[in-house]
Amino acid sequence: METELISRMEILLTQFKTMQPSETPETTIFSIGGRGYYENPTTDILAFFCDPNGPHKLGNIVLKALMQCLPEDYQVFDCSLSETPEREVKTDTGKRIDLLLEGPDWVIILENKVYHQQNNPFHDYEKFVLEERSLIRFKDKKAIFVVLSPSGEVLLDSWFAISYPQLTGALKEQLAQKFLS
Repeated sequence: METELISRMEILLTQFKTMQPSETPETTIFSIGGRGYYENPTTDILAFFCDPNGPHKLGNIVLKALMQCLPEDYQVFDCSLSETPEREVKTDTGKRIDLLLEGPDWVIILENKVYHQQNNPFHDYEKFVLEERSLIRFKDKKAIFVVLSPSGEVLLDSWFAISYPQLTGALKEQLAQKFLS
């Protein structure tokens, strides 16, 4: 019996050796958000799923969920991207924007907060988009400033607050609609 099992294992290993490796390994949350701690991996994962053309094959579901968390005036925007999500975008002063999402008629600057106070240079982020927008890149696009955090609190009136529970709730709704259709 043991000899038979060993023979079957040897055959299996021989067959395994003849298999060709896949060209690209499957993406996992560990390969996406494996660097840094707290905010960086979380933002990397968010950027991955916000890309409608990503290998996750979810389309723009996460973008729709994000927009659904904003006031109604913003929910009319087209939930597609004109550029790939950008991480750690440097401002003119060298500060880093966590996530920049750019649609056909809008641009979202998202600051992700996990276990950390909101002591970022928010005015510098606004200046980056508003000055840049007035020049070339963001011309005629609505600037949307968002703080994503566990509590959904924000310190500045010009920024929108979205909590993780709010975003995951909206995402569950979007996923349910997608699966039903």
